[in-house]
Amino acid sequence: MQAQSGRRQRDGRRDVAERRPNHSSFSHRVRTANMADVTVIGTGYMGTALAEAMIKHGLKVNVWNRTQSKIAGFVDSGHAIDSLDEAVRSAPVLILCLPDYPTTRQVLSPVMDSLDGTVLVQTGAGTPDEARALQQWIAEKNPDARYLECSLLCYPRHIGTELSAVLWSGAPQDRAATEEIAKAWGNTHDYLGPDIAAANAYETSLLALYYGTLRGAIESVHMARAESLPMPDFSQALIRLIPTLADALERALTSVSTGNYSTEDATLGTHLSAMEGATRAAQAAGLPNPITFQLAEYLKRCIAKGRIDDDIMSAVEEL
Repeated sequence: MQAQSGRRQRDGRRDVAERRPNHSSFSHRVRTANMADVTVIGTGYMGTALAEAMIKHGLKVNVWNRTQSKIAGFVDSGHAIDSLDEAVRSAPVLILCLPDYPTTRQVLSPVMDSLDGTVLVQTGAGTPDEARALQQWIAEKNPDARYLECSLLCYPRHIGTELSAVLWSGAPQDRAATEEIAKAWGNTHDYLGPDIAAANAYETSLLALYYGTLRGAIESVHMARAESLPMPDFSQALIRLIPTLADALERALTSVSTGNYSTEDATLGTHLSAMEGATRAAQAAGLPNPITFQLAEYLKRCIAKGRIDDDIMSAVEEL
């Protein structure tokens, strides 16, 4: 029994070691005593969730934040690093969980010379053009630094669960260096190819849908309150609508892919009548410029060109 227990312990240690990133190309691994598999720069809600998921996965993780109080929860466990210079030298992969691209440049500027061979994983918000510009900036400041874009299409509470959704883009060899990190963050992690801006382009395009949906939800709740509808019942009615919306969206996107906007469900004319009714109700509830008003304008452009019988997604051709 003791021999079996010892063998299980050795196998467990070997499993953890095999999961860790390959340090062979990381030129600064001997320059600090606090070596790790990955360092997280920025420990707000998301950065903390990413770090905790990697620790749980068995990776050795260091964390650093410009505001020292935000790494207090990692001090006792030995994961907190006081110095930015030591933090970036301590691991072959650097997770940049910062608000945006300007902040990323600001934080990295004084330590770019220390990033030879380091894979920089940028998660901040911005545009595809900002991703391309950051790639060029990194190449100019330190040609030996490596760069991946990572879009986190979920909330911190989803990291490490089946609801985690993570998109990656950049050089394939750099993405390969982060495989265990991706596994630690959750089941859904898609590599989009070498175009550095791809993950950002997906994210910003999907956010248009996400925030458009949230805006609709906010306005619908306002309208329900104006009519004194019981909120628990209304909330359930709204949630029950989601599968119908998902089905309609799937069909609509197929129309875009094929270019065939014929429909047997609801034409532009039908949708416009419904939108105009919803718009009048919203305006009566105190919303002068509801989302339905703006969408109706797209439909009117299509109808003016004789496409009244098309599917609603044909409006994309008029933007």
